[in-house]
Amino acid sequence: MASLLPVSWFNLLFTIVPLAYGVAIVRELLLVRRLRSVGIEIVGRVVHQREVESRNGAYFVPTISFTTLLGQLIEAESAVRSSGFEFFDGDEVVLYYDPDEPGRFLLYQQMAVNSKYWQLAIAALLLLLVLVGAKK
Repeated sequence: MASLLPVSWFNLLFTIVPLAYGVAIVRELLLVRRLRSVGIEIVGRVVHQREVESRNGAYFVPTISFTTLLGQLIEAESAVRSSGFEFFDGDEVVLYYDPDEPGRFLLYQQMAVNSKYWQLAIAALLLLLVLVGAKK
């Protein structure tokens, strides 16, 4: 019975970690979908950036300042963290914000996230098929 305990913990972690990533992916995809349908396109300015260390190296998270169509000044970080985009203080950026919650916005470059998630979903499905096939 004791030998089953490590396996069940492994199975639990093998389930929870991908589930957490899956929830984050779904939330991001829902935000992209919402902003594509009701988001307002506007130009903002990079105020400053902070460096974030990750397993894949460092990347920068820009803080953007913009004024909504109703005149509200917003200064915040994008709702989604993404690497591969380089900005400098003072750069103008195109973004889409949620009119009901202007602090939730995505940069134009972040709106094209669907393709990478479809690739990830296909890879996960193939892995699942291999694991299920290996178990039988």
